[in-house]
Amino acid sequence: MKSKKDSLIYSTFILTLANFVVRLMGFIYKIVISRIVGGEAMGLVQLILPLYFSFISIVASGIPIAISSTVARHRAQNNTQAIRDTITASLMGICVLSSILFLLFIFNLNFFSSKLLRYGKTKLPLLLLSPCIVIIGVKSIFRGYFYGTKKVHIPALSDILEQIIRIGLVLLLFYYVGPEDIELSACIIVIGMTIGELISLLYLHVKFHNILKNSNTKKTPPSKYKSIVYELYKIAFPITMTRVIMSIVSSIGSIIVPRRLVLWGMTPNKALKSFGVIGGMVMPLLFIPFTIINGLNTILIPNLSEDMASKKWNNIRDKISKAIVITSESAFFCTGVLIVLGNHMGFLLFREQDVGKYLVPSSLFLIFLCLHQTLSSIMNGLSMENISARNNIIGGIVELIAIYVFIPKFGIYGYMGGFYLGSVVVIILHYISIAKKTQIQLDTVKWFLKPAFASLFMISCIRLVFLKLSDMGVSSYISLLVPSILGLFIFLIVSLLIEIIPYNFIKNFI
Repeated sequence: MKSKKDSLIYSTFILTLANFVVRLMGFIYKIVISRIVGGEAMGLVQLILPLYFSFISIVASGIPIAISSTVARHRAQNNTQAIRDTITASLMGICVLSSILFLLFIFNLNFFSSKLLRYGKTKLPLLLLSPCIVIIGVKSIFRGYFYGTKKVHIPALSDILEQIIRIGLVLLLFYYVGPEDIELSACIIVIGMTIGELISLLYLHVKFHNILKNSNTKKTPPSKYKSIVYELYKIAFPITMTRVIMSIVSSIGSIIVPRRLVLWGMTPNKALKSFGVIGGMVMPLLFIPFTIINGLNTILIPNLSEDMASKKWNNIRDKISKAIVITSESAFFCTGVLIVLGNHMGFLLFREQDVGKYLVPSSLFLIFLCLHQTLSSIMNGLSMENISARNNIIGGIVELIAIYVFIPKFGIYGYMGGFYLGSVVVIILHYISIAKKTQIQLDTVKWFLKPAFASLFMISCIRLVFLKLSDMGVSSYISLLVPSILGLFIFLIVSLLIEIIPYNFIKNFI
């Protein structure tokens, strides 16, 4: 049987690998789709997604975390019946909630498309996307169960399956239909999303049924289900509210940004295209480090919760420090690569000149996006969900005000500045709360300066390699791939030499 340490490393590795595969597939998919449909159709999709995510976040944010924690506790007690009761009660509650949200979404399509988004072509894509509210709600229950029982490979495989179905179906439809109409192109993209999520849910359901079909069961009184739902609610509600707030902020931002860009001097079509470039082309590149960070944070929350129950403060501080270091390492490595190769990468992958123009300056502040995510997970692991929600509300308000004020003065760069400013505010508030609870000391050198130095050293090396390959006239893809791989090795070696990453950590992880 694996030790707890080995199990933690294994789970992190599996989730990191799955995140890498899913993000790589999604990244390639977005490149291909953006070339097929163009920036305006991508902008239409980006316009509806924040509203859609606002509804999804209600049913699929805090529930998996609450279920994984509860199931893990019952699993330690070998109480299969309690696990089954938890899943049954959760399914009853989520089916009611997601059905209500689905009906609310359907009955307000005209308002969403004509009044809120003010773009009539969003109505049909929103309609086709609406079943995902129920699908993803139920799917979150099974995901929480598998995380709680340490079967992380099953939801990982379901994510990969969802991507395969989505990509294959969308490309097949475009092959037969064509991308001539913007509204039809957006509909095809969201059909792929809906069918992919449905197949993924069926896969999780079959796996869940196969695992529990031979377990001993007995009838549970309805009163107990109410108690279970209430216990899950206490954990899930603050986390869900945080995600809902962030989705609402994103939705409002998606409405504000194109209008404020028009006020700055862009035409409506150009404003929509620029917004599509940022959301559909720049952001996927900026989110590359989340391949590691998301896997880390999924494992970090139950580990911190376990230490909190035993009041092992030294372990808690050590895990928080390591999580911040891994986050900084991931962020600074990607920042270095994007600074050198961002312009070349943006045009090569998306055939859009504006990608590099927005990507390179954005990458300088990537560390703030990553720290925002990790510190939020730490807050959840320390049972500080309510404070986290408060901090995110403040950050969201700051972001919206900054976007509204900055865009008429600085254009699209004003949008990016407001976006990052919100994260900076949340990071400061989160860290103050974490430090007060855990008494952890700020380690600027280890957390930030050493990773930044490794990144600067890497930048110098890969820039020389990139310029040399360009002068030699080698393939564009080779001149992009070789410096990136070389940069990774250089960054890891420097990190080992200046003792950011202990040798034993690399050895154990491998």
